[in-house]
Amino acid sequence: MPDKKVLFVCTGNMFRSVSAHYCLANYAAQQSVSGVVVSSAGTHGEKGGRTLQELVEAAARNPAFSGFWSMTSILDELTKQGVDARSHVPRLLTPEILESQDVVIAMALSHRTFIEQNYGLVVPLFNELAYGLSKSVDDLDIIPNYRTNHAEVDAFARKTVRYIHQASKEVLKRI
Repeated sequence: MPDKKVLFVCTGNMFRSVSAHYCLANYAAQQSVSGVVVSSAGTHGEKGGRTLQELVEAAARNPAFSGFWSMTSILDELTKQGVDARSHVPRLLTPEILESQDVVIAMALSHRTFIEQNYGLVVPLFNELAYGLSKSVDDLDIIPNYRTNHAEVDAFARKTVRYIHQASKEVLKRI
């Protein structure tokens, strides 16, 4: 039986879709589920470039990359969950990526709308597959002053990673 290719989509492919990607791949491996190939992409951002770990290191050295400081919390919490996403390179969603997938999962309503409007494809939300809920997995920008409110962003990022990690079991059942 050929592999089932699963793609998670968020905005920048640096937080929600990456967490879902690596958590699902990790959970499938732990459960000895073969034939599931998991990836992720973002609706906006760069094609290729630096790994998430390189972005964290750049943020520590250079104020121009200060917006990436939240990646430390995300990667740290993924590591606590037994998931290593440090080598992930964010990538931009393309028609070629979409066409090569069997299952595409949007992390938020805005991502689902983007995919439908730009590619004519209707896709489920992460929360629909996990819990039957037609709601988004929120991004950091729901926090007031998220660019400077480090403590609240840290807590939110960690909570969201744990939520996605826990939901991976349910998502795997339904793909």
